[in-house]
Amino acid sequence: MKAVFTSPDGMCDVYEDDQGQLYLAALCAGIAWNHVGITLDAGEAAAFRSRPESVLSLARSMCFDFAPFRARAIPESVQKEIHAIETGVS
Repeated sequence: MKAVFTSPDGMCDVYEDDQGQLYLAALCAGIAWNHVGITLDAGEAAAFRSRPESVLSLARSMCFDFAPFRARAIPESVQKEIHAIETGVS
């Protein structure tokens, strides 16, 4: 797992696993900070590969209402890998 994109404002990051699957993680502000993430589908991955900033609007949508994305939430095992990358702790 490696980080392949960080938004200029630090709101979201994209990670790629060894099989080429992309994951979008967003840090959402509200009453409390919330960290949400999804597995990018083929169309989103293609858009990201041609224009990385395409994930910014997707991240904002996830932060506004995560319910439509819940079925694609990042699996817990992948969340742990991402957390280790973000914190530098494995």
